[in-house]
Amino acid sequence: MSKHSVHGGEQDKDSGSPHSQQSIVPHSYIPGPPVVSEAEKAVQRIWGEMSIKERFGGDVAGIVLLTEIFKLYQVPKPTSQNSGKVVLHFFKMKDNVRVRNIYRHPVNSRWQLTNFNKCKKSILLRGVMGCCRGEAWMVLSKDVEGPLLALGWGTLTDAMYSVLENLEKSGETSLVVDVSLRNGVEARVLHQDTPQSILELLRDLSNDFHDGSKDQYPELLSHTQKISSEFSAYHVGCQVERLKLSLMFAAVCSPGPPQK
Repeated sequence: MSKHSVHGGEQDKDSGSPHSQQSIVPHSYIPGPPVVSEAEKAVQRIWGEMSIKERFGGDVAGIVLLTEIFKLYQVPKPTSQNSGKVVLHFFKMKDNVRVRNIYRHPVNSRWQLTNFNKCKKSILLRGVMGCCRGEAWMVLSKDVEGPLLALGWGTLTDAMYSVLENLEKSGETSLVVDVSLRNGVEARVLHQDTPQSILELLRDLSNDFHDGSKDQYPELLSHTQKISSEFSAYHVGCQVERLKLSLMFAAVCSPGPPQK
């Protein structure tokens, strides 16, 4: 064998096979899990995808949970003296053109025509009454110049834009609509990288606050099927327990063997 066959990485003159310059790892070596620093764990806890329970613990709920969420993801951060809410306008200027500034977030994509028409009538009558619909929660776009994305208020903002378009086409005016357009929307704004589980939780909380967006007909059907299957399982379980009790009762009450 050539003196270069092991250390030189050249081709073995006797066998004609190349030898790698990489070090040989013993077969007994099994790499363990990667070491994760406390800093990396903290980053994962904030921005990683995990359940609400994994992120905040099983005992955190209600206003305490909301407070923790806003502390982590709201921009600007809320303080004891300031809620961190900002006023958002329905339109903004981009390349000297007025463009829409608020769109429905993809996680809040349900469309309900009945609720949409109700919102349009309400806007024409009273304007956008934010105090009557809970807080508006928006998310920044990944694109810095992109629009704000509504977690709640999706149907209301869609209705507002529809009302404005109809008024412009008809040439009519509305004082309450003009006031709402000028005042904009006071909202909490969340970071663009807020995890999906947080967005879905806030969406559901926002939709549960007011009637009209809680459930759709297909969702009610799915709930009905779930309840029906659970009741069937419960009914079968009751029948099994009833049979067990009948057998036990029969065993206790049955007469013993005849005495001689």
